[in-house]
Amino acid sequence: MKVCFVSHSSQMGGAETAMLETIEALKAAGVSCCVLVPGRGPLNEELNRMGVPNTGLPYAGWMGWGNESFLEKSKLAAKTMVALLPAIIQARRWGCDLVYTNTITIYLGALVAGILRLPHVWHFQEFGFDDHGLVFSFGDKVAWATINRLSSACIANSSAVAAKHRGRLWNPRLHTLYYSMHRFRPAAGDAEATERRSIFRCIIAGALNEGKGQEHAIRAIAILADRGLKVELHILGKGSKAYGELLLKLTKEHHLEDLIKFEGHVSNPASFMQSADALLMCSRCEAFGRVTVEGMLSGKPVIGADTGATAELVRDGFNGYLYRQGNPADLADKIALLAGDPAKARAMGENAKVWAGRQFSKDKHAADLLKILNPLVEDSHQINQPAGERTNMPCKTRPS
Repeated sequence: MKVCFVSHSSQMGGAETAMLETIEALKAAGVSCCVLVPGRGPLNEELNRMGVPNTGLPYAGWMGWGNESFLEKSKLAAKTMVALLPAIIQARRWGCDLVYTNTITIYLGALVAGILRLPHVWHFQEFGFDDHGLVFSFGDKVAWATINRLSSACIANSSAVAAKHRGRLWNPRLHTLYYSMHRFRPAAGDAEATERRSIFRCIIAGALNEGKGQEHAIRAIAILADRGLKVELHILGKGSKAYGELLLKLTKEHHLEDLIKFEGHVSNPASFMQSADALLMCSRCEAFGRVTVEGMLSGKPVIGADTGATAELVRDGFNGYLYRQGNPADLADKIALLAGDPAKARAMGENAKVWAGRQFSKDKHAADLLKILNPLVEDSHQINQPAGERTNMPCKTRPS
């Protein structure tokens, strides 16, 4: 089998890392992979290092923030149409058996697969509007009709995302498949030094924006300080300048400069996770939450908001605690539970490490994914055989 992945970006973000992990898992299982990328960037360099064929083409997506003019939307659509023929030629040269679109934000791969009569898989890595504020440029009706007609199967990266999109699908099967996460390497830590530290330490990692909820984490630390419990918070990431200034102002208003540490962008957060006692996940609605699993793989309990995929990753009282999203007082209560019982915090962290290690492995990811892909390719080979050589194949019909 040869799978042609289509990336929405040439950078190295969460969705791109997930795609690389999938490619590595499939390669280990004997599957050949190649990638279409919208331009050139760090992703191409990493693919070259991995020995994965890739080509940069100037295609665009079909989602935005809803404030684009019709002319702007038309220009983006034109870019994809211009890239379509070169993409078709490249996919044929590679001899692809299946096209795999890595996020819901692009549609070039669906067109390529439809024209070449290849099976197409759409991987939903996001809610769309709930997590990123994105909407389909030419409306939901057009987009979901395209997804339904040009998909052999769809994959959601969490049960929460699957529940969000399931009602919009009538033809392709929808599967839930967690990431592999094998690219994350926990840092070696000094357990004795962590135990000797007198102050409980939390970290929160992610882009600085309102949806990530860093404000609620700071307010929770302020509530704990008012109760006489000092808890340290390290904030990893950069993003909105205005939101960053709001967080700094809030820190100063509550006189928390000695407890709140702004670390900025951190290329490898593993060392920070290892030095912490707990990880906070305060996002309004995470489609998956790689940081959540990274914290668990580092052996740390996670205190997360009870929304999105966080609610299915954090098992309350087992590998962390859930708190009511948008409620800093409840978050403070959950932090206090762990800070007041270090032994319980360590036990939950160990539970998290063992559970995540089993759930997000390369072998499990590859096996589960191939259960989806193999039948699609086999069916495609049957359908594309000359009529006299076909075996009887069931037809896919739209349910009444």
